[in-house]
Amino acid sequence: MMQVVLMLAGAENGSPNWVVIVLGNIFVCGLEGLIVGIQVLRLEYYEMFSRFYKGSGRKFEPFRSDAEAK
Repeated sequence: MMQVVLMLAGAENGSPNWVVIVLGNIFVCGLEGLIVGIQVLRLEYYEMFSRFYKGSGRKFEPFRSDAEAK
């Protein structure tokens, strides 16, 4: 993603726009932090809460009306 930011800033030509680089870097860091936070929450819910879930109960059977059964 930083490669795209550097391309937008014009770093290939040798004179990059530093404002675009700084704002792009902040955006990329924020997006990466969001991705990491989502993965941490997903793993916490999956790994931790699955230890306490028993899954005992009755099997789900969707509702059927008499007209559908015939």
